[in-house]
Amino acid sequence: MNPLASKRVVAFLIDLLVYVVMWVFFYFNFHLGDYISWILASSYILLKDGFINGQSLGKLVLKLQVVDTVNKQPISIRASVERNAILILPNFFRFIPFLGALLLILVFIWETYLIYNYPNGCRWGDQFAKTEVVPL
Repeated sequence: MNPLASKRVVAFLIDLLVYVVMWVFFYFNFHLGDYISWILASSYILLKDGFINGQSLGKLVLKLQVVDTVNKQPISIRASVERNAILILPNFFRFIPFLGALLLILVFIWETYLIYNYPNGCRWGDQFAKTEVVPL
């Protein structure tokens, strides 16, 4: 089992809370509608690991960092998008009753399983973007 797994899950839950707060903010304060609010809030999920030294807000709080597996440097915004796209893709089906929610749940369960059971906790996003999460 990956020793950082629980911290990573908690960091993601913090980031998920930021996502929800952003969606609510855009939806109710600017009356942008569900789809536009979702796009704006989802941009946080896509870009979150590429801004502050390879850290999202959740990773910053829990002292974790996403680095490139080759040079061990904090990842770029591009790598963040590559890494986190798997978390956003199921939401494109969210307007299809049941299917969108089912896909989202399955992706989150699978990614969490990989974090706990795959060597170094590499989930699909990490494998695709060639990244890993390390402690600071």
